[in-house]
Amino acid sequence: FFMRRPYDLSAMDGDLLLMEYCEEHPPHIMAIGMATKVVNYYKRKPKNDSGAPKAEFGETTYVQKSPFLGQIAPGKLLSSLECNLFRAPTYRHVVPETDFLVVMLGNRFYIRSVSALFAVGQQCPKFEVPGPKSKKTSNHVKDFLQGFIYRLFLASEDDPRRIRMEDIRKAFPHLSESSIRKRLKGCADFNRTGSDSGWWRLKDNFRLPSEEELRAMVSPEQCCAFYSMLAAKQRLEDAGYGGKSLFTPDDDTEEDSQKIDDEVRTAPWNTTRHFINAAQGKCLLDVNSSADPTGCGEGFSYIRIPNKPIAGKEETTEKKKQKTVTGTDADLRKLLLKDARDVLRRFNVPEDEIQKLSRWEVVDVVRAMSTQAAKQGEGDTSRFARGNRFSIAEHQERYKDECQRIFDLQNTVLISDAVLS
Repeated sequence: FFMRRPYDLSAMDGDLLLMEYCEEHPPHIMAIGMATKVVNYYKRKPKNDSGAPKAEFGETTYVQKSPFLGQIAPGKLLSSLECNLFRAPTYRHVVPETDFLVVMLGNRFYIRSVSALFAVGQQCPKFEVPGPKSKKTSNHVKDFLQGFIYRLFLASEDDPRRIRMEDIRKAFPHLSESSIRKRLKGCADFNRTGSDSGWWRLKDNFRLPSEEELRAMVSPEQCCAFYSMLAAKQRLEDAGYGGKSLFTPDDDTEEDSQKIDDEVRTAPWNTTRHFINAAQGKCLLDVNSSADPTGCGEGFSYIRIPNKPIAGKEETTEKKKQKTVTGTDADLRKLLLKDARDVLRRFNVPEDEIQKLSRWEVVDVVRAMSTQAAKQGEGDTSRFARGNRFSIAEHQERYKDECQRIFDLQNTVLISDAVLS
């Protein structure tokens, strides 16, 4: 049947699926009545592929590129929970025979069996959570207040339509009376005398918006993102954070990100923005940093890092101290031939090959072999390396490998039926 009222939303009919989030505080939580769907992603095998296995729930989509941070193995089917707020992989588990659901309606109780049980993996946000005191938050509050005022006028049975300030103050106790008056003056006049004294009366020539126009003013996704911000803000304030420490600029740079405490860096207005920027190719993610929701390396950390490789703190400090050739504290042009040959011997270069090389050929080999060893994190000759330890292509390739490792680990952990104490 077609659901029209909140009372129609119940677990009395249809298939009953239980979903449990693996994150303690997911970036997004859907409101009651918001639609979602199960999508089964399947990647074909290169040869002899017989098609995707039939899934009991949801629709099947064939993909070549994974919608997640890690790639789906060929011939594998991965289910996901999707809505306008996020996408998250799901992992089906066996429902214990002793489990059931009790539904209470009024004074009656009903027992329902559970059709399926799923563990929901880490969310991949599609919608950005606005930060406290940000422009998006201010605009949302203004639109939400304006829509509430319009609905009060539509619900008024008086002629002409009228409302009281007290009704609005009860719904928005955190807003000042002056900010509410500013929204009211655009559509109503305040009566100080007469039978309408103390009431705000709708202007004669003002047209109230239709239901479709009201719903377009504030979307359900905007409300959920706003409530997610309020919940995270309250948790941080309970932990002792407040004031400017919670504020994050909309276009924060890498330098600004380093100044934020780890607890604030994991707030949803930071992680959702960083993930969406990474999905658009504007940056990469430091997937192993402090924003991992599992706290044990089984999840992704949504903290932005540049697309280009950056030097470590030690290299940066060394460069500031001595303005010499990139990445070293010694000029290779001043390196003695005897010392350069000793470096090659440490790289196990044959003695007869060393003797055949001229001075500048020896220096060139030292530079090339030291750079390669620095990229692999080996040896103590990194001071002879030149340029970045990793090229942009190598940096992004290592990023993809690390994302795949965490993705495979998360899949293995969440699909496991082992009972954890």
